[in-house]
Amino acid sequence: MSEEKHEGCNCSNTPISDEQLLANQAENKANLAFMWLGKDRIDAAEVHLEGAAKLLALSGIQECEGTALYAAARAAIAQKRGQNKAALRHARKAYLIRKSLHPAHHYSIALAQANYGEMMAVVVDKEKGLAIMTEGLELLKAADVGTSEHFLAWKENAIKEITETMNGLS
Repeated sequence: MSEEKHEGCNCSNTPISDEQLLANQAENKANLAFMWLGKDRIDAAEVHLEGAAKLLALSGIQECEGTALYAAARAAIAQKRGQNKAALRHARKAYLIRKSLHPAHHYSIALAQANYGEMMAVVVDKEKGLAIMTEGLELLKAADVGTSEHFLAWKENAIKEITETMNGLS
């Protein structure tokens, strides 16, 4: 790693391993997949997820934000295709990874829990799934996402979407 200093930057103070760099790139690819899923372009999302899978395999890192996003994107694709058992499996994996990475009150755990609960309600047990979703929703409501207008709007929209999904499943 270069010890070169840039004015106003502390980039040389935070060395990053090749493995972490690969995992970060996988996370970026998974984020791109979600962007394409938002436009209902499953084919484009799968291309990015294939790249993410290869990058994660090269990194050797088993649990990171990239693996959680990868599992969540796989769940979303499976759900869009009506493959609910696969969606449940991937949603559960995303939830468990997020639980291992973040503090208990983190918003990403709440979102993953709500997604897992939704698939649980659809596939296995409606009552249990709705209870898991409710816990996730309450956790999200209590979660601190900072003061950025963007994140506050995202949180409000996520709460609205989860509530509507729960009402649709009830």
